[in-house]
Formats: sequence, C-alpha cells, structure tokens
Amino acid sequence: MHQKKLNEIKLCLVKWDVRMFISHMACIIVLMWLQKKEEDESGAVLIRAIQPQQGIKHMVKNRKTDVISNLTNGPGKLTQAMQITLKQYDLDLTKNSSLFIIDGEKPTKIMANPRVGIKTGIDKLWNFSYKI
Repeated sequence: MHQKKLNEIKLCLVKWDVRMFISHMACIIVLMWLQKKEEDESGAVLIRAIQPQQGIKHMVKNRKTDVISNLTNGPGKLTQAMQITLKQYDLDLTKNSSLFIIDGEKPTKIMANPRVGIKTGIDKLWNFSYKI
C-alpha cells in the first residue's frame, strides 16, 4: 500500500474507533473497515466481492444481468449491484441506515490464498475467503 494511503488510514484511525466507511480509491468505490490500532499500525479490510444471500432480485435489476455468479464478484460489480455511491461516503455501516453490515453466520473455514492481478507481493497470502 502506498505510504500516502497508509497515512490517510492512520489519520482516520486516530479520529474514529471502529467505524465502517466507504472509500473512493482509483475511481472504484470499495467498502473498507477501519479499526483503531496502535499508532504505527493500520487495520483495514477491503470487501471486494460478496456472495449475496438476500436481495438478489434487486441486484439483478441493478446489474442488468441474471448470471448470479457474476453479480458481485468484483468491487465495481458489488457497488453497482448494491447501488453504493458517494452519497454513502462516511456512512457508519455499523448502524441501521441505507447501507449497513450485520453479523452473519460464523465461518467454518477461512482460506488464505495468494494475491491475484498484481506483480509484486504475490507471495503474500492476503486474499481471504471462507466457507459457511
């Protein structure tokens, strides 16, 4: 991650405790979970894709496709399917609002895989997925 982005994240971490934000990065809106850490650490989870369990009819309409496996399998598709725009910027996703995240089923297995689509850091197992 670029040092400038790390510094921006650290600034957010100092200002807020556990908050959910929408961050506009490289013209793609992605969900980011920022959690307060030690001053020299950053903590974030990028949600780049989901497997929808509910609201699929709405997502099909928003994405103009009926291929379920192709609805939310990337950050652009995810935001289009869920109608995430800059209007939700700085929205606390831990509270009931137009967009929020709730506790779901506990994963039975978490897998760590190599990163994809990059040239450096491919040895890092930072691509996580899970099974319920």
